[in-house]
Amino acid sequence: AQKRDLSYSVSLTYARVQLYATNLALTLDSLKLSQDQSADIDLRYKVGTASRLDQISAHKEMLSYKLLFQQAQNDLSSALQDLFALIGESKIYNTQRPLPTGLESKVPKDIDAPSLLVAIDPLSDTTTSLLSEKNQLTPPGETTPQIKSLSLLAKSSETAAKSQRGGNWPKLNLSAESRTAYPDSSKEEQYNNNIFSIGVSLPLWDWKQNSSQAEKYLNEAKAEEKQKDQRLSDMTRDHAKAANTIASLETQRSVSEEASREAEEVAKLTYQSYTAGKSTYLEVQSANLRLIQARVNTAKIEYALVNNMAEMEYLSGSPGQ
Repeated sequence: AQKRDLSYSVSLTYARVQLYATNLALTLDSLKLSQDQSADIDLRYKVGTASRLDQISAHKEMLSYKLLFQQAQNDLSSALQDLFALIGESKIYNTQRPLPTGLESKVPKDIDAPSLLVAIDPLSDTTTSLLSEKNQLTPPGETTPQIKSLSLLAKSSETAAKSQRGGNWPKLNLSAESRTAYPDSSKEEQYNNNIFSIGVSLPLWDWKQNSSQAEKYLNEAKAEEKQKDQRLSDMTRDHAKAANTIASLETQRSVSEEASREAEEVAKLTYQSYTAGKSTYLEVQSANLRLIQARVNTAKIEYALVNNMAEMEYLSGSPGQ
């Protein structure tokens, strides 16, 4: 049971690591975009095609994303430390500025170099992989480890009660012995002694104590059986709730992914419109913000999916848990 609980905790913590790594990557993309746009507007300001307000606004937006990037690194650092503690990692790593592998080339020059590169499975890949196995996660039953352990406890108490009650019955002891005897050693005469004995014992003094102890074990068995039934009912309910939540989240994920694609296109078109003098930079900022919000929302949905899939695995008694 402890091993299953630990595996469940590790799954949830690793999902949190994946979420923060995704947020860090998305924030890095937004930071890079804001820096490119700020540099472009600096050039436009110099030639008089952009206002000083636009220049300041673009620089301010870049600083905001730089701050968000540092906060995202701190979130990932905290989650990694929790994960290392759970898995018993003895080596000490500098997690002050972690970065998922593959993003090194995207880090701007004015950002401190990462202190630790971490290979982390993409959250979207994990989500897709887990969803492909959801039909194998059947509702909990009598063979589910959590239920089976409670059932064994109840049977153990029942056995103890029967054994204790058996101590109240009379005990019959039988014995038999055969000996060859030579009454006169000077004569070659012999005869056999055959001895049979029967003993009966009654637990006159222990009868009350045995009955009381048997009743105690029997009550424990009933309580453990009731606990098992309640646990099974609770787990079955939670399994159904997780399945319903997953179905809803799958739909939300599809909608959110479409919204992210459209937000990306709107952000590009808005900036093009700005460079053509048809939109304000405030509209560019709004479009950029909606883009990162849409992407982060998708990541949060996938994180929720992974958590609910981990819960279903735990409740189903999956070998992976």
